[in-house]
Amino acid sequence: MPSDDEILPLKPIIFFSVVYFFITLPFYTSYNIQELVADSINDDYKQAWNGFKWSGYISFVILNWTNAIFSWFTPPLISLINSKRTLALGAFGFNLALGTFLFPFKYGLYIATVISGISTSLMWSSQGTYLSFTSNGASATRDSGIMWLTMNSGAVIGNVVVAYLFQGKEHIPASTRTLLYSSLISFGIIGIILTFFLKKPDEVEKSEPVLKVFGQSVKLMATKKMALLVILIFYTGLELSFFNSIYPTSVGFTKAFGVNRKQYAGGTGMLIGVGQIAAGILLIVSRRVKRQEYILVLAYVLSIFTFGSIYVNLPNNSSTMDTDDPAIINPSLTLAFINAFSLGFADGCIETQIYRFIIEYYPDNAAPPFAILTSIQALSMGIMFLISDYIGLHLHCILLIITCTIGIAAFLFSFRVKDSVSLIDGLEVEET
Repeated sequence: MPSDDEILPLKPIIFFSVVYFFITLPFYTSYNIQELVADSINDDYKQAWNGFKWSGYISFVILNWTNAIFSWFTPPLISLINSKRTLALGAFGFNLALGTFLFPFKYGLYIATVISGISTSLMWSSQGTYLSFTSNGASATRDSGIMWLTMNSGAVIGNVVVAYLFQGKEHIPASTRTLLYSSLISFGIIGIILTFFLKKPDEVEKSEPVLKVFGQSVKLMATKKMALLVILIFYTGLELSFFNSIYPTSVGFTKAFGVNRKQYAGGTGMLIGVGQIAAGILLIVSRRVKRQEYILVLAYVLSIFTFGSIYVNLPNNSSTMDTDDPAIINPSLTLAFINAFSLGFADGCIETQIYRFIIEYYPDNAAPPFAILTSIQALSMGIMFLISDYIGLHLHCILLIITCTIGIAAFLFSFRVKDSVSLIDGLEVEET
């Protein structure tokens, strides 16, 4: 394998990014609108289901906690069949689960959610592991930026389609749902087919005993750097659940935005994706900057201002129901869109720094740290969705301001601590 001082070629990371674009486009698009779509399905099947209702937020709790549990078993699977095949398997399961929106049945959402939770644990961990195969210390910043930019282009394109299909609709009819989810599944199938053309990652992913790989993931949690990183990862899970679903839903439920507010929910998802793309571009152009911590400081300041702006711009109960309640200021659609872009940009800055950190410090065995990333994020996302039915939008913003401050501080401190290689038996890490 090339040394850390040798910049690896662009072709492998670009092709992998394109593959992941097709795989994640269905996920990001469906995630943003699931609560709104579930609300319309409930209206259509009210009599057939005797009043039983799908809850988009409860389904997210199930999905993310299933993801959190199964992420710990993903590294052994990657060790057995490699990250390329694990990625394809996860993508297949997720697209299979999306089929429940084409053919709704009473408990279908919750069955599909369990399948999605298992599948996304495979998708996220294998993606990070394969990324470490195509990158090294010299190219980590560049490759993380390219991966992030391409991946989130899918969120933009998917939400442009949503904004168009939902235009003028307060209720999302079955015909619109069929067209949307058939298209999303088609994109996913293309991604699955393309995985067969990825280079086999045989140099990095060594076949090791399953229990040993699982033990490496557990032991890694006890190291200083990972313990501090976990604090920031926990915050990113809260933030992901907020901007992927809670915030677009809040915009879609704010009656002050008029009859096209459901369409605007898709618009916010699109602008969040644009913000994340902008963060990826920033990472690429700033790759020669030695102190990448400045990007984290920028993301922190922007996050605090954005959460404060959302607090005053939208009604407190807009996260759970259609509402014409007043906000602290007159709701501004322009400000709502600016906040959407800022959410995506700040998250992109933070997430790409986490990816770069893992690739640089755990270059030869990235599966355990990426499994921890996936598990902790999913755990905190599940917590956020669990409380979303019981707290208003404003308390969400306060919680995010507090956890963002603690998470960024912990991550910055992680650059000052040292872990000996001998701390983790069998897991190769870079000594700092």
